[in-house]
Amino acid sequence: MKNSIVPMPTAQHREGWFFFSLVCLWVGFVFFSFFSQLDRTFHFWGLLFNADAFPPADSAQWWKVWGESLGAVLTTVIVSAATLSLGKRVRVFFQLDFSNAWARWGFNFGLGAVVLGFFWIGTGLCGLWYLPVRQGLTAAILLLLLWDGFTLGRRFFQPVEGSQPRPGWSYGFLCLTGLAYVLLTLMVNLTPENFYDSMVYHLAVPQYWLDHHGLSDFPTNFFSNYPYGAETYFLNGLVFQGTEAAKMLHAVTFVFCAILAGGCAWEIGGARSGYLALGLVLTLPLLSLNIWTTQVEGFLTLAILLFIYALNRWARNQESQWPFIAGLFAGLAVAAKYNGAIAIAAAFVILAFRNRDFFTNNRWVSWAWFGAAFMLVAGPWILKNWSYTGNPTFPYFTSLFHGRHLPTEGYERLLTEQRGRIVTQWWDWLMLPWKLIMTNPDSYSFAGPVALALLPLIFLFKLRHPALRFLVWYSLLIFVISVSVTHILRFMVPDFVLLYILLAGALAGGDKPFWGKAAAWVAGVSAVLCFGYLANISHYYYDFSGIVSGRQTQEQYLTDSRKLTSYYGMSQWLSGHLPDDKRLLIVGDARGLYYKQPFLTNTVFDTQTLARIACEEKDAQGIARRLRELGVDYLVVNGLEGIRVSKDYHHYELTTDQWNHLDDFVQRGTQLMYSDNLQGVYGILPELKKSSKDEKADLILLFSPPTSQFFADVKKRDMNSAEEDLKQTVQLYPFSSFWKKQKSSFEKSAALSKNNTR
Repeated sequence: MKNSIVPMPTAQHREGWFFFSLVCLWVGFVFFSFFSQLDRTFHFWGLLFNADAFPPADSAQWWKVWGESLGAVLTTVIVSAATLSLGKRVRVFFQLDFSNAWARWGFNFGLGAVVLGFFWIGTGLCGLWYLPVRQGLTAAILLLLLWDGFTLGRRFFQPVEGSQPRPGWSYGFLCLTGLAYVLLTLMVNLTPENFYDSMVYHLAVPQYWLDHHGLSDFPTNFFSNYPYGAETYFLNGLVFQGTEAAKMLHAVTFVFCAILAGGCAWEIGGARSGYLALGLVLTLPLLSLNIWTTQVEGFLTLAILLFIYALNRWARNQESQWPFIAGLFAGLAVAAKYNGAIAIAAAFVILAFRNRDFFTNNRWVSWAWFGAAFMLVAGPWILKNWSYTGNPTFPYFTSLFHGRHLPTEGYERLLTEQRGRIVTQWWDWLMLPWKLIMTNPDSYSFAGPVALALLPLIFLFKLRHPALRFLVWYSLLIFVISVSVTHILRFMVPDFVLLYILLAGALAGGDKPFWGKAAAWVAGVSAVLCFGYLANISHYYYDFSGIVSGRQTQEQYLTDSRKLTSYYGMSQWLSGHLPDDKRLLIVGDARGLYYKQPFLTNTVFDTQTLARIACEEKDAQGIARRLRELGVDYLVVNGLEGIRVSKDYHHYELTTDQWNHLDDFVQRGTQLMYSDNLQGVYGILPELKKSSKDEKADLILLFSPPTSQFFADVKKRDMNSAEEDLKQTVQLYPFSSFWKKQKSSFEKSAALSKNNTR
C-alpha cells in the first residue's frame, strides 16, 4: 500500500475546551518544573569546546590525534556500509517488500547486523578468532563494497523517480536539532571507552574472547554469561580499530533506530508522522547518553522495533517469510539483553487479546519457522550458558538449575542495584512517572520532559488506526512490567521510542495537523534546552574537547586523573615490559579492558579469586600452587579501586591467619616489578623464597574492612575514627611492620596537630 503525504486520519480529535485547557496547563507545568533553572542550562553550553585545560600541541600531535580519529570514522563507515549491503541481500532473498524507504533502510541494517553476528558467533564457537580469519572478513567486506560502489556508480546518472515530501519548518527544526545531537555523539565517541560497565564486560569480555580466539568460558567474571548479541556487532569496530569505532557503531545503530521509528510512524500516519517520530527519537537524551558508550540499549531498541514491525506484518497476512523474520529479531532482542524477552512476551499478550485468530492451529508452520529463527540467533547464547554454567539464564533463576551460581550476597546486591528502586510505599507508585522524569539529569535517568508533557495529548483523540490502538496497550504493558523490574530509566529506552511512535502517529497523522506541528516546536525547544545538560554530562564524564582540538592524545585521555581510578598507565607499562602471552590476575579491580596480555577479572558481585584461595589454603605454598594451577603469571593490583570496592562490597573479610598467609605469599612468592600511586605488578616466582629480607609494599592489605575504612575516614577528615581504624588494622596485621610504622607516624601527627591547635 502506497503512503500518501496526507493519508486517512489515524485519530479523530475530541471537541471541547475543558480537556484542551487542562492538557495545555499540564504541558506548561511540566516544562516549567523541569527547566526551572534555565541559567544553568545555557551556562553548560560553553563547556563543550573548552580546551583551555590542555596545553598547546605541535603539528605532529595534531596529525597523530586526528589521524586516529579519522581511522575510527572510516572504520565505522566501512562496517556500516557492509552491514547495509549484507542486509539488503538478505532482504532481497526473502522478498521483503516495503512501501516506505525508511523502514527498508532499518531492515537492511538489522538483517546485516544479524549476518555479521552469525559470522562472529559461528567462528567464535569453533575457536577460529585468529588473524587470518579476520583478514578474510576484511577482504570480503572490501570486495563487497567495491562491487556495490560499481553498481551504485552505474545508477548515479539514472533519473530518480518521485521525491521525498518536505517536512515543513516545525518538523525541520526538530530534525535539525536531532542532527545536532548526532554530531555531539560523533564527537563524544571520538574518545576511547571509559564507561565502567564497558571496561568490566561490554568490551572487556569480547577482548578476553579475542585473547582466547573464541567464545571460551570466563569463569571468574559472571557478566561473561550474559548474551552478547549487541557486543558481537560492536566487535567489528573493536577488532578493526578499537573502542572508538565500537562506540560509533552503537551510535550508527541509534541513527537507524530513529530512521526505522520514523518509517513505522510514516506508514501509520504519513510523512508528517514520520518526521515527527524521527526528530523525537533523535533528540531523546536518554538514548543519546546510552550511545556515548558501548551499552546495549540502543541496539536492543532497534531489535525490538524490527520485531514489532515484522510481527505486525505476520499478523496482517499469511506471507511465509514474516514469521521467520520476526523470529530472527525476537532472537536478536534476547541476544542483546535478557529483558528483550519482556518486550516479546508483552507483544504476544496484547496480540492474544486483539487478534485471537493469530493463535489458531492452522498457523503451526508459521510458529515453527518463528521458533527456528529465534533459536538460530538466541540459541547459541543459551546453549553456551547451559554448557558452561548448567543454567541457560545464568545468573538468574538459579533455584531451578544446578551448577555455577553467584554468592548469595553478591546476587542480592546485583538485583538491588539493577532494580534501583526509588519508591517503597504503594501510594508512591502513583507519582513514579513524575519522580523518574524530574530526577536530576544524569547519565542513567535523563530522559527530558517531552514524554511526560505530551503523553496526555493522547486523550484528546479517538484512535482510529489499529496500529495506534496496539501501541497504546503495548506501551502501557511494557511500562508496567519495566517499572516492576527496575526504576532505572536507561533500561526503559524502548518504552520511550514506542511512545514517540504512538504520539507521532496520533498527533501528526490525525485530523488536526496543528497538533503535530505544535508538538514538533515544543519538542524542538525542549531538545535545545536539554542540550545544555547533555553538554555538562559529556564534559564531566567524556570530555572530548582535548581530542577534537588535537591537544590531547588517546593515551593522555585514558590517564586523565579525572577518570575513575585510571589504570591505563599500568596497562601501558605491562605492554612494554611483559610478553604478550603472560596471564594476569587483576586484584582489586573488575575492569580488564586495555590490558594487552590475557587477564582474569572478578566483578564486584563475584567471589574474589585471591580472597577465596586465601580462605581455602593453609599457607603461602598452597596459595602459590593454586595460582599456578590457574595459569597466573602476574598479580596486577589496583589499590585505589580496591579500597573503594572492597569497602562497599566486603570482598576481603579474612581472619588474621588468612591475611598472614596471603602476606607471606606476597613477601616470599612474588617480585614487585611496578609500583606507582597505590598500583602494583607482582611477578609470581617459581618457588617461594626461604625468607624475605626487606618487607615489600603489600597493596592487597589495603582491602581489609578496617584499612579501607581508614582511608575513607581520612578523606572525610574524621581523624578520631581514622585513629581507631588504624588500631584495628594493626590488630588484624600483627605480622606487618609497615602498618605498625603507619600507626606510630599517624599518632605522632595527630598529637602534633592537637598541640598546634592549643
